[in-house]
Amino acid sequence: EFPEPHYRFVANRMKIYPGQRFWAYNFIVYVRNVPGAYFPVYKRSLKEVPYGFVLWPVGHSSKKGWFAISHYNWYVNPKLRGRLYLDYIERLGVGKGFDTSYRFGSGEQTGEGYLYGYFIDEEELLWDEQDEKWSNTREAETIDRWKLHLRHRQNLSKDTVALLRVDKFSDADFNTDYEDEEKWKGFLRKYLENQSPEGTLSITKSRRDYTAQFYVKKRINDFVGVIPEKLPEVTFDLNRQELGDSSFYWDFDSGLVYFHEAPEGNEDVQVDSHIKFSRPSRLGWLRLEPAVGERAFWYSRNKLGDKNLLMENYEVSLGTNTTFYSPVFKAGKMQMRHLIQPRLTYYYSPEPTQSRNNLFSFNDRLLTERDYFDLELVNRLIGKKAGGAKRELASLTLSSKFYRNSEFLGRGEHAWGNLIADLKLSPTEKVSFDGEADYDLNTGWLNKFSTGFGWRGKPNNYKYLDRFEGLGWTNESWKTSLGTEYYEDRKSTRLNSSHIPLPRMPSSA
Repeated sequence: EFPEPHYRFVANRMKIYPGQRFWAYNFIVYVRNVPGAYFPVYKRSLKEVPYGFVLWPVGHSSKKGWFAISHYNWYVNPKLRGRLYLDYIERLGVGKGFDTSYRFGSGEQTGEGYLYGYFIDEEELLWDEQDEKWSNTREAETIDRWKLHLRHRQNLSKDTVALLRVDKFSDADFNTDYEDEEKWKGFLRKYLENQSPEGTLSITKSRRDYTAQFYVKKRINDFVGVIPEKLPEVTFDLNRQELGDSSFYWDFDSGLVYFHEAPEGNEDVQVDSHIKFSRPSRLGWLRLEPAVGERAFWYSRNKLGDKNLLMENYEVSLGTNTTFYSPVFKAGKMQMRHLIQPRLTYYYSPEPTQSRNNLFSFNDRLLTERDYFDLELVNRLIGKKAGGAKRELASLTLSSKFYRNSEFLGRGEHAWGNLIADLKLSPTEKVSFDGEADYDLNTGWLNKFSTGFGWRGKPNNYKYLDRFEGLGWTNESWKTSLGTEYYEDRKSTRLNSSHIPLPRMPSSA
Protein backbone atom coordinates (compact mmCIF):
# COMPACT_ATOMS: atom_id res chain seq x y z
CA GLU A 1 0.00 0.00 0.00
CA PHE A 2 2.98 2.33 -0.50
CA PRO A 3 3.02 4.87 -3.37
CA GLU A 4 5.89 2.81 -4.80
CA PRO A 5 5.06 -0.80 -3.87
CA HIS A 6 7.93 -2.59 -2.16
CA TYR A 7 6.74 -5.93 -3.55
CA ARG A 8 4.64 -6.93 -6.55
CA PHE A 9 3.48 -9.95 -8.53
CA VAL A 10 3.94 -10.39 -12.26
CA ALA A 11 2.46 -13.04 -14.58
CA ASN A 12 2.43 -13.28 -18.36
CA ARG A 13 -1.11 -14.75 -18.49
CA MET A 14 -4.05 -14.98 -16.08
CA LYS A 15 -7.53 -16.46 -15.95
CA ILE A 16 -9.94 -14.75 -13.56
CA TYR A 17 -13.33 -16.13 -12.53
CA PRO A 18 -14.94 -13.21 -10.63
CA GLY A 19 -15.84 -14.14 -7.09
CA GLN A 20 -14.50 -17.68 -7.58
CA ARG A 21 -10.75 -17.99 -8.26
CA PHE A 22 -7.91 -16.95 -10.51
CA TRP A 23 -5.03 -18.75 -12.20
CA ALA A 24 -1.69 -17.10 -13.01
CA TYR A 25 1.00 -18.58 -15.26
CA ASN A 26 4.76 -17.95 -15.05
CA PHE A 27 4.11 -16.13 -11.79
CA ILE A 28 7.03 -14.12 -10.34
CA VAL A 29 7.27 -12.35 -6.97
CA TYR A 30 9.43 -9.20 -7.00
CA VAL A 31 10.86 -7.40 -3.97
CA ARG A 32 11.51 -3.94 -5.37
CA ASN A 33 13.08 -4.91 -8.68
CA VAL A 34 14.61 -8.19 -7.53
CA PRO A 35 12.81 -11.46 -8.39
CA GLY A 36 12.34 -13.46 -5.19
CA ALA A 37 10.23 -16.49 -6.15
CA TYR A 38 8.87 -18.19 -9.27
CA PHE A 39 5.83 -20.43 -9.74
CA PRO A 40 4.95 -22.00 -13.11
CA VAL A 41 1.29 -21.96 -12.06
CA TYR A 42 -0.30 -20.11 -9.13
CA LYS A 43 -3.92 -20.52 -8.05
CA ARG A 44 -5.79 -18.38 -5.53
CA SER A 45 -9.37 -18.65 -4.33
CA LEU A 46 -11.44 -15.47 -4.36
CA LYS A 47 -14.12 -16.97 -2.16
CA GLU A 48 -14.50 -15.74 1.38
CA VAL A 49 -14.79 -19.29 2.73
CA PRO A 50 -12.69 -22.27 1.61
CA TYR A 51 -15.25 -24.65 0.12
CA GLY A 52 -14.31 -27.04 -2.61
CA PHE A 53 -12.46 -30.10 -3.86
CA VAL A 54 -8.71 -29.88 -4.46
CA LEU A 55 -6.74 -32.49 -6.42
CA TRP A 56 -3.07 -31.68 -5.90
CA PRO A 57 -0.47 -32.86 -6.43
CA VAL A 58 -0.57 -35.64 -9.03
CA GLY A 59 2.74 -37.28 -9.86
CA HIS A 60 4.99 -40.31 -9.87
CA SER A 61 7.49 -41.65 -7.36
CA SER A 62 10.11 -44.29 -8.17
CA LYS A 63 9.23 -46.01 -4.89
CA LYS A 64 5.50 -45.45 -4.45
CA GLY A 65 4.44 -45.27 -8.10
CA TRP A 66 1.70 -42.98 -9.37
CA PHE A 67 -0.09 -40.91 -6.75
CA ALA A 68 -2.91 -38.38 -6.49
CA ILE A 69 -3.36 -36.37 -3.29
CA SER A 70 -6.78 -34.77 -2.80
CA HIS A 71 -8.95 -33.19 -0.16
CA TYR A 72 -12.34 -31.54 0.23
CA ASN A 73 -12.60 -28.33 2.25
CA TRP A 74 -15.70 -28.10 4.41
CA TYR A 75 -16.77 -25.01 6.29
CA VAL A 76 -19.57 -24.41 8.79
CA ASN A 77 -18.48 -21.07 10.22
CA PRO A 78 -15.22 -19.39 11.31
CA LYS A 79 -15.29 -21.53 14.46
CA LEU A 80 -15.73 -24.91 12.78
CA ARG A 81 -14.04 -26.01 9.55
CA GLY A 82 -11.82 -28.75 8.21
CA ARG A 83 -10.88 -31.15 5.44
CA LEU A 84 -11.65 -34.67 4.24
CA TYR A 85 -8.67 -36.46 2.64
CA LEU A 86 -8.65 -39.13 -0.06
CA ASP A 87 -5.28 -40.16 -1.49
CA TYR A 88 -4.42 -42.74 -4.14
CA ILE A 89 -0.89 -44.16 -3.91
CA GLU A 90 -0.35 -46.87 -6.53
CA ARG A 91 1.94 -49.26 -4.65
CA LEU A 92 0.66 -48.57 -1.14
CA GLY A 93 -3.11 -48.21 -1.35
CA VAL A 94 -5.84 -45.67 -0.67
CA GLY A 95 -5.38 -43.27 2.23
CA LYS A 96 -8.32 -41.68 4.02
CA GLY A 97 -8.30 -38.95 6.60
CA PHE A 98 -9.85 -35.86 8.13
CA ASP A 99 -8.97 -32.79 10.11
CA THR A 100 -11.05 -30.34 12.10
CA SER A 101 -10.27 -26.92 13.52
CA TYR A 102 -12.72 -25.71 16.12
CA ARG A 103 -13.36 -22.97 18.65
CA PHE A 104 -16.11 -22.62 21.22
CA GLY A 105 -17.05 -20.43 24.14
CA SER A 106 -16.34 -16.75 24.58
CA GLY A 107 -14.63 -14.35 26.92
CA GLU A 108 -12.38 -15.90 29.54
CA GLN A 109 -13.54 -19.48 28.93
CA THR A 110 -12.85 -20.10 25.25
CA GLY A 111 -11.60 -23.40 23.93
CA GLU A 112 -9.91 -24.09 20.59
CA GLY A 113 -8.09 -26.95 19.00
CA TYR A 114 -7.18 -29.12 16.05
CA LEU A 115 -7.84 -32.83 15.42
CA TYR A 116 -6.24 -34.81 12.59
CA GLY A 117 -6.55 -38.47 11.63
CA TYR A 118 -5.19 -40.48 8.71
CA PHE A 119 -5.59 -44.19 7.88
CA ILE A 120 -4.28 -46.45 5.12
CA ASP A 121 -4.51 -50.21 4.58
CA GLU A 122 -0.99 -50.36 3.20
CA GLU A 123 0.20 -53.05 0.81
CA GLU A 124 3.62 -54.47 1.59
CA LEU A 125 6.32 -52.93 -0.59
CA LEU A 126 9.50 -54.90 -1.33
CA TRP A 127 12.76 -54.12 -3.11
CA ASP A 128 13.33 -56.31 -6.18
CA GLU A 129 17.08 -56.98 -6.35
CA GLN A 130 16.91 -58.43 -9.84
CA ASP A 131 14.96 -55.59 -11.50
CA GLU A 132 16.29 -53.02 -9.03
CA LYS A 133 12.94 -51.45 -8.28
CA TRP A 134 10.19 -51.37 -5.67
CA SER A 135 7.21 -53.64 -6.28
CA ASN A 136 4.33 -55.50 -4.67
CA THR A 137 4.18 -59.28 -4.67
CA ARG A 138 1.03 -61.37 -5.01
CA GLU A 139 1.60 -62.81 -1.56
CA ALA A 140 2.21 -59.38 -0.04
CA GLU A 141 0.33 -58.70 3.17
CA THR A 142 -1.50 -55.50 4.00
CA ILE A 143 -0.68 -53.47 7.11
CA ASP A 144 -2.99 -51.08 8.93
CA ARG A 145 -1.10 -47.81 9.39
CA TRP A 146 -2.64 -44.75 10.96
CA LYS A 147 -2.08 -41.59 12.96
CA LEU A 148 -4.13 -39.46 15.35
CA HIS A 149 -3.05 -35.98 16.33
CA LEU A 150 -4.82 -33.67 18.82
CA ARG A 151 -4.05 -30.21 20.19
CA HIS A 152 -6.49 -28.41 22.49
CA ARG A 153 -6.25 -25.17 24.46
CA GLN A 154 -8.85 -24.32 27.08
CA ASN A 155 -9.02 -21.03 28.96
CA LEU A 156 -10.38 -21.89 32.40
CA SER A 157 -10.29 -18.33 33.74
CA LYS A 158 -8.60 -15.00 33.12
CA ASP A 159 -5.24 -16.30 34.35
CA THR A 160 -5.57 -20.10 34.00
CA VAL A 161 -5.14 -22.14 30.82
CA ALA A 162 -5.11 -25.89 30.10
CA LEU A 163 -3.23 -27.47 27.18
CA LEU A 164 -3.80 -31.03 25.95
CA ARG A 165 -1.50 -32.70 23.44
CA VAL A 166 -1.81 -36.23 22.05
CA ASP A 167 0.10 -37.95 19.22
CA LYS A 168 -0.82 -41.58 18.62
CA PHE A 169 0.83 -43.55 15.79
CA SER A 170 0.52 -47.09 14.47
CA ASP A 171 4.32 -47.37 14.28
CA ALA A 172 7.49 -45.34 14.74
CA ASP A 173 8.10 -44.76 11.01
CA PHE A 174 4.75 -43.29 10.01
CA ASN A 175 5.87 -39.64 10.01
CA THR A 176 8.99 -40.49 8.01
CA ASP A 177 7.25 -42.70 5.44
CA TYR A 178 4.44 -40.22 4.82
CA GLU A 179 6.41 -37.00 5.24
CA ASP A 180 5.93 -35.91 1.60
CA GLU A 181 2.19 -36.53 1.67
CA GLU A 182 1.76 -34.55 4.89
CA LYS A 183 3.87 -31.65 3.64
CA TRP A 184 1.62 -31.53 0.55
CA LYS A 185 -1.32 -31.27 2.94
CA GLY A 186 0.26 -28.13 4.41
CA PHE A 187 2.14 -29.43 7.45
CA LEU A 188 5.48 -27.74 8.06
CA ARG A 189 8.50 -29.94 8.73
CA LYS A 190 8.97 -28.24 12.12
CA TYR A 191 5.34 -28.99 12.98
CA LEU A 192 5.83 -32.69 12.19
CA GLU A 193 9.07 -32.89 14.18
CA ASN A 194 7.32 -31.40 17.22
CA GLN A 195 4.94 -34.34 17.34
CA SER A 196 6.02 -36.58 20.18
CA PRO A 197 5.37 -40.20 21.25
CA GLU A 198 3.71 -39.22 24.50
CA GLY A 199 0.62 -37.36 25.64
CA THR A 200 0.78 -34.30 27.85
CA LEU A 201 -1.66 -32.24 29.88
CA SER A 202 -0.79 -28.99 31.63
CA ILE A 203 -2.83 -26.55 33.69
CA THR A 204 -1.02 -23.26 34.25
CA LYS A 205 -2.02 -20.35 36.46
CA SER A 206 -0.05 -17.17 35.74
CA ARG A 207 -0.27 -14.06 37.87
CA ARG A 208 1.92 -11.00 38.27
CA ASP A 209 3.76 -12.42 41.28
CA TYR A 210 3.87 -16.14 40.54
CA THR A 211 3.26 -19.00 38.12
CA ALA A 212 1.93 -22.40 39.23
CA GLN A 213 1.60 -25.46 36.98
CA PHE A 214 0.20 -28.99 37.12
CA TYR A 215 1.74 -31.19 34.42
CA VAL A 216 1.28 -34.82 33.32
CA LYS A 217 3.31 -36.70 30.71
CA LYS A 218 2.24 -40.23 29.77
CA ARG A 219 3.71 -42.76 27.30
CA ILE A 220 0.95 -43.66 24.84
CA ASN A 221 2.88 -45.39 22.02
CA ASP A 222 4.19 -48.84 22.94
CA PHE A 223 6.71 -49.00 20.09
CA VAL A 224 8.92 -46.23 21.50
CA GLY A 225 11.77 -46.83 23.91
CA VAL A 226 12.04 -45.82 27.51
CA ILE A 227 10.14 -42.65 28.46
CA PRO A 228 10.26 -41.00 31.90
CA GLU A 229 6.62 -40.35 32.68
CA LYS A 230 5.62 -37.58 35.06
CA LEU A 231 2.54 -38.62 37.01
CA PRO A 232 2.30 -35.75 37.86
CA GLU A 233 4.66 -32.78 38.22
CA VAL A 234 3.69 -29.71 40.25
CA THR A 235 5.80 -26.53 40.07
CA PHE A 236 5.62 -23.10 41.66
CA ASP A 237 7.71 -20.13 40.51
CA LEU A 238 7.71 -16.90 42.50
CA ASN A 239 8.71 -14.05 40.23
CA ARG A 240 11.52 -11.75 41.26
CA GLN A 241 10.32 -9.11 43.70
CA GLU A 242 11.58 -6.73 46.32
CA LEU A 243 12.19 -8.10 49.79
CA GLY A 244 10.05 -5.90 52.02
CA ASP A 245 11.11 -2.25 51.87
CA SER A 246 14.79 -3.10 51.44
CA SER A 247 16.82 -2.73 48.28
CA PHE A 248 17.24 -6.52 48.07
CA TYR A 249 15.34 -8.74 45.64
CA TRP A 250 14.55 -12.42 45.78
CA ASP A 251 13.01 -15.10 43.61
CA PHE A 252 12.08 -18.68 44.41
CA ASP A 253 11.00 -21.74 42.49
CA SER A 254 10.18 -25.27 43.58
CA GLY A 255 8.73 -28.48 42.22
CA LEU A 256 7.56 -31.96 43.08
CA VAL A 257 7.43 -34.78 40.53
CA TYR A 258 6.67 -38.47 40.57
CA PHE A 259 8.77 -40.17 37.90
CA HIS A 260 7.81 -43.50 36.37
CA GLU A 261 10.13 -44.96 33.76
CA ALA A 262 8.01 -46.77 31.18
CA PRO A 263 8.21 -49.65 30.45
CA GLU A 264 11.16 -50.41 32.77
CA GLY A 265 9.16 -49.73 35.92
CA ASN A 266 11.77 -47.64 37.77
CA GLU A 267 10.17 -44.91 39.84
CA ASP A 268 11.27 -42.06 42.06
CA VAL A 269 9.86 -39.01 43.81
CA GLN A 270 11.88 -35.81 43.46
CA VAL A 271 11.50 -32.48 45.25
CA ASP A 272 13.61 -29.48 44.27
CA SER A 273 13.87 -25.87 45.36
CA HIS A 274 15.93 -22.87 44.35
CA ILE A 275 16.17 -19.51 46.08
CA LYS A 276 18.23 -16.50 45.05
CA PHE A 277 18.88 -13.08 46.61
CA SER A 278 20.28 -10.13 44.68
CA ARG A 279 20.92 -6.43 45.22
CA PRO A 280 21.10 -4.24 42.10
CA SER A 281 23.17 -1.08 42.60
CA ARG A 282 25.24 1.49 40.76
CA LEU A 283 28.86 2.45 40.92
CA GLY A 284 28.97 5.65 38.93
CA TRP A 285 28.11 4.75 35.32
CA LEU A 286 28.41 1.01 36.02
CA ARG A 287 25.43 -1.12 37.02
CA LEU A 288 26.15 -4.00 39.41
CA GLU A 289 24.07 -6.98 40.48
CA PRO A 290 25.65 -9.37 42.99
CA ALA A 291 23.58 -12.46 43.78
CA VAL A 292 23.78 -15.54 46.00
CA GLY A 293 21.59 -18.60 45.84
CA GLU A 294 21.01 -22.14 47.05
CA ARG A 295 19.67 -25.11 45.06
CA ALA A 296 18.63 -28.43 46.60
CA PHE A 297 17.16 -31.73 45.36
CA TRP A 298 15.62 -34.48 47.46
CA TYR A 299 15.23 -37.96 45.97
CA SER A 300 13.23 -40.83 47.44
CA ARG A 301 15.82 -43.36 46.20
CA ASN A 302 18.61 -44.01 43.70
CA LYS A 303 19.83 -46.90 41.51
CA LEU A 304 21.70 -48.48 44.44
CA GLY A 305 18.57 -48.65 46.58
CA ASP A 306 19.63 -45.83 48.92
CA LYS A 307 16.68 -43.78 50.18
CA ASN A 308 16.03 -40.19 51.26
CA LEU A 309 18.95 -38.59 49.42
CA LEU A 310 19.67 -34.85 49.59
CA MET A 311 21.87 -33.13 47.03
CA GLU A 312 22.63 -29.42 47.27
CA ASN A 313 25.10 -26.68 46.47
CA TYR A 314 25.30 -22.92 46.57
CA GLU A 315 25.92 -20.44 43.77
CA VAL A 316 27.22 -16.90 43.59
CA SER A 317 27.36 -14.46 40.70
CA LEU A 318 28.34 -10.88 40.02
CA GLY A 319 26.91 -9.13 36.99
CA THR A 320 28.07 -5.80 35.60
CA ASN A 321 26.74 -3.86 32.64
CA THR A 322 26.45 -0.36 31.27
CA THR A 323 25.22 1.49 28.20
CA PHE A 324 27.08 4.02 26.07
CA TYR A 325 24.98 6.35 23.90
CA SER A 326 26.09 8.12 20.76
CA PRO A 327 24.73 11.61 19.99
CA VAL A 328 21.47 11.62 18.02
CA PHE A 329 22.06 11.91 14.28
CA LYS A 330 19.82 12.05 11.22
CA ALA A 331 19.63 9.69 8.24
CA GLY A 332 16.99 10.85 5.79
CA LYS A 333 13.76 11.44 7.69
CA MET A 334 14.78 9.30 10.64
CA GLN A 335 16.54 10.24 13.86
CA MET A 336 18.99 7.56 14.95
CA ARG A 337 21.17 6.67 17.92
CA HIS A 338 23.84 4.00 18.43
CA LEU A 339 23.92 2.09 21.74
CA ILE A 340 26.83 -0.03 22.98
CA GLN A 341 26.01 -2.35 25.89
CA PRO A 342 28.88 -4.42 27.35
CA ARG A 343 27.95 -7.03 29.95
CA LEU A 344 30.18 -9.20 32.14
CA THR A 345 28.94 -11.78 34.64
CA TYR A 346 30.93 -14.16 36.83
CA TYR A 347 29.36 -17.43 38.02
CA TYR A 348 30.62 -19.86 40.63
CA SER A 349 29.18 -22.96 42.26
CA PRO A 350 31.06 -25.97 43.69
CA GLU A 351 30.48 -29.63 42.93
CA PRO A 352 27.24 -30.97 44.50
CA THR A 353 27.42 -32.73 47.83
CA GLN A 354 26.72 -36.21 46.40
CA SER A 355 27.65 -38.09 43.25
CA ARG A 356 25.21 -37.76 40.38
CA ASN A 357 26.24 -41.10 38.86
CA ASN A 358 24.07 -43.13 41.23
CA LEU A 359 20.86 -41.31 40.31
CA PHE A 360 18.40 -42.56 37.70
CA SER A 361 18.98 -41.12 34.23
CA PHE A 362 15.57 -39.45 34.25
CA ASN A 363 16.24 -37.47 37.44
CA ASP A 364 16.89 -33.73 37.26
CA ARG A 365 20.36 -33.11 38.60
CA LEU A 366 22.48 -30.30 39.91
CA LEU A 367 24.90 -28.77 37.47
CA THR A 368 28.58 -29.60 37.59
CA GLU A 369 31.01 -27.11 39.07
CA ARG A 370 30.68 -23.66 37.50
CA ASP A 371 33.60 -21.24 37.47
CA TYR A 372 33.50 -18.96 34.46
CA PHE A 373 33.00 -15.45 33.11
CA ASP A 374 30.14 -14.79 30.70
CA LEU A 375 30.96 -11.94 28.31
CA GLU A 376 28.57 -10.18 25.96
CA LEU A 377 28.85 -7.08 23.78
CA VAL A 378 25.65 -5.71 22.25
CA ASN A 379 25.54 -3.02 19.55
CA ARG A 380 22.11 -1.57 18.78
CA LEU A 381 20.93 1.01 16.27
CA ILE A 382 17.65 2.69 17.27
CA GLY A 383 15.62 4.81 14.86
CA LYS A 384 12.57 7.03 15.15
CA LYS A 385 10.58 8.87 12.48
CA ALA A 386 8.77 12.10 13.24
CA GLY A 387 5.55 11.22 15.05
CA GLY A 388 6.45 7.52 15.11
CA ALA A 389 7.60 5.08 17.76
CA LYS A 390 11.20 4.04 18.38
CA ARG A 391 12.29 0.91 16.57
CA GLU A 392 15.41 -1.23 16.56
CA LEU A 393 16.90 -1.12 13.07
CA ALA A 394 19.96 -3.29 13.68
CA SER A 395 21.71 -5.22 16.42
CA LEU A 396 24.95 -7.17 16.63
CA THR A 397 25.63 -9.36 19.67
CA LEU A 398 28.98 -11.03 20.38
CA SER A 399 29.16 -13.44 23.31
CA SER A 400 31.49 -16.05 24.76
CA LYS A 401 32.50 -17.66 28.04
CA PHE A 402 35.91 -17.87 29.70
CA TYR A 403 36.30 -20.93 31.94
CA ARG A 404 38.71 -20.56 34.84
CA ASN A 405 38.80 -24.29 35.52
CA SER A 406 37.98 -26.26 32.40
CA GLU A 407 39.82 -29.55 32.68
CA PHE A 408 36.57 -31.28 31.71
CA LEU A 409 36.95 -29.68 28.28
CA GLY A 410 40.30 -31.38 27.82
CA ARG A 411 42.01 -28.10 27.06
CA GLY A 412 44.12 -27.47 30.12
CA GLU A 413 43.45 -25.16 33.02
CA HIS A 414 41.79 -22.30 31.13
CA ALA A 415 39.73 -22.19 27.96
CA TRP A 416 37.43 -19.99 25.96
CA GLY A 417 33.98 -21.13 24.99
CA ASN A 418 32.67 -20.70 21.47
CA LEU A 419 32.26 -17.18 20.12
CA ILE A 420 28.65 -16.59 19.11
CA ALA A 421 27.82 -13.73 16.75
CA ASP A 422 24.18 -12.78 16.17
CA LEU A 423 23.23 -10.10 13.62
CA LYS A 424 19.69 -8.79 13.11
CA LEU A 425 18.70 -6.14 10.56
CA SER A 426 15.23 -4.66 10.17
CA PRO A 427 15.42 -1.70 7.76
CA THR A 428 11.60 -1.62 7.47
CA GLU A 429 8.83 -3.07 9.60
CA LYS A 430 8.17 -5.75 6.97
CA VAL A 431 11.67 -6.74 5.87
CA SER A 432 14.26 -8.39 8.11
CA PHE A 433 17.60 -10.16 7.88
CA ASP A 434 19.35 -12.25 10.50
CA GLY A 435 22.63 -14.11 10.62
CA GLU A 436 24.32 -16.25 13.25
CA ALA A 437 27.82 -17.71 13.47
CA ASP A 438 29.37 -20.14 15.95
CA TYR A 439 33.19 -20.03 16.00
CA ASP A 440 35.48 -22.23 18.12
CA LEU A 441 38.16 -19.90 19.52
CA ASN A 442 40.37 -22.79 20.66
CA THR A 443 40.56 -24.79 17.42
CA GLY A 444 39.74 -22.13 14.82
CA TRP A 445 36.79 -24.11 13.42
CA LEU A 446 33.67 -22.35 12.16
CA ASN A 447 31.05 -24.70 13.59
CA LYS A 448 27.95 -23.06 12.17
CA PHE A 449 26.90 -20.17 9.99
CA SER A 450 23.31 -19.35 9.09
CA THR A 451 21.46 -16.52 7.38
CA GLY A 452 17.81 -15.72 6.97
CA PHE A 453 15.75 -13.19 5.04
CA GLY A 454 12.21 -12.47 6.20
CA TRP A 455 9.32 -10.68 4.59
CA ARG A 456 6.21 -10.01 6.66
CA GLY A 457 2.76 -8.89 5.54
CA LYS A 458 -0.88 -8.96 6.52
CA PRO A 459 -3.51 -11.45 5.34
CA ASN A 460 -5.89 -10.40 2.58
CA ASN A 461 -9.56 -11.32 2.98
CA TYR A 462 -8.84 -14.17 5.39
CA LYS A 463 -11.60 -13.39 7.88
CA TYR A 464 -11.99 -17.07 8.70
CA LEU A 465 -8.45 -17.42 10.09
CA ASP A 466 -8.56 -17.64 13.86
CA ARG A 467 -5.49 -17.43 16.02
CA PHE A 468 -4.24 -20.65 17.57
CA GLU A 469 -0.68 -20.40 18.86
CA GLY A 470 -0.22 -24.14 19.19
CA LEU A 471 -0.47 -24.55 15.42
CA GLY A 472 1.72 -21.59 14.56
CA TRP A 473 -0.83 -19.67 12.49
CA THR A 474 -2.56 -16.37 13.13
CA ASN A 475 -4.78 -13.78 11.50
CA GLU A 476 -2.41 -11.01 12.55
CA SER A 477 0.29 -11.49 9.94
CA TRP A 478 2.14 -13.87 7.68
CA LYS A 479 5.83 -14.30 7.08
CA THR A 480 7.91 -15.75 4.28
CA SER A 481 11.54 -16.56 4.95
CA LEU A 482 14.47 -17.79 2.93
CA GLY A 483 17.69 -18.94 4.55
CA THR A 484 20.82 -21.03 4.39
CA GLU A 485 22.68 -23.03 7.01
CA TYR A 486 26.29 -24.20 7.03
CA TYR A 487 27.65 -26.79 9.46
CA GLU A 488 31.22 -27.99 9.96
CA ASP A 489 31.50 -31.43 11.55
CA ARG A 490 35.26 -31.79 11.16
CA LYS A 491 34.77 -34.39 8.39
CA SER A 492 32.26 -32.97 5.96
CA THR A 493 30.16 -29.89 5.40
CA ARG A 494 26.49 -29.48 4.63
CA LEU A 495 24.84 -26.53 2.98
CA ASN A 496 21.07 -26.44 3.40
CA SER A 497 18.50 -23.96 2.23
CA SER A 498 14.80 -23.72 2.91
CA HIS A 499 11.82 -21.62 1.96
CA ILE A 500 9.19 -21.61 4.70
CA PRO A 501 5.86 -19.80 4.26
CA LEU A 502 3.95 -18.96 7.44
CA PRO A 503 1.25 -19.57 8.34
CA ARG A 504 0.56 -22.93 6.67
CA MET A 505 -2.60 -24.24 8.28
CA PRO A 506 -2.99 -28.01 8.46
CA SER A 507 -6.74 -27.39 8.15
CA SER A 508 -8.76 -25.43 5.62
CA ALA A 509 -6.82 -22.65 3.99
